[in-house]
Amino acid sequence: SGQLRVNGPLIIWNGGLVRGRIRVRGDFYLFGQLGDTDAEASETAIECTGMICVAQSGLSTGTLFARRLQLYEGANVQGPFKTLRPGKDLPVLQEVFVESK
Repeated sequence: SGQLRVNGPLIIWNGGLVRGRIRVRGDFYLFGQLGDTDAEASETAIECTGMICVAQSGLSTGTLFARRLQLYEGANVQGPFKTLRPGKDLPVLQEVFVESK
């Protein structure tokens, strides 16, 4: 919960929950849950320079920003997804969300 920056891949295993603002410089694998079930999609957001993979057991209620999205049968994505264009280094959350220092 809160703000998280990862240099490399991030895996949220089945039973795991992450919420807040997450930046991943690599791929993101979701087997668990991203965002609270009863929360607005804007309360949790992940921006990923690589690919977001949501497994059959994965649940995302947050906002997803990535270059690519891979959904497996049974994946549950309830929040929005926006594609990041090549050559732009994570511009979306930098413009939309202001980080507290």
